[in-house]
Amino acid sequence: MPAGTVISGVEDIIAVILELFESAQHQAVFLASSPFVSLAGTLETVKSAEQFVQNGGVLRGITTVSHTNVNEIQKRLDFGEDLRHCDVLSGIFMFVVDRQQSVSSINIGSENTRSTPPSSLFGV
Repeated sequence: MPAGTVISGVEDIIAVILELFESAQHQAVFLASSPFVSLAGTLETVKSAEQFVQNGGVLRGITTVSHTNVNEIQKRLDFGEDLRHCDVLSGIFMFVVDRQQSVSSINIGSENTRSTPPSSLFGV
């Protein structure tokens, strides 16, 4: 993905995350608000994350942990994802792989669904 690529739409974001997981070798780090983690978890990203960890990769994330997503968070912890809690992540998203590739946004609305585009994301 070339630097500065604009991605519009949640399905495109998920596709980029999957592509980054495939290219990752050592470490992936993310910062995401709870609604985006839940949305991404309903797609293929959890399987890719689990495979990445099983292959020796380190996956660390910061998200909001609450009563509504505690089961999902537990599943992620069970396969070895290192998750931390933060209360103030409304509308923030960042995903970095091997300190070389990233995708990020500052304003992802939690009311968006897979078919409606959130704010644009920029690959760097």
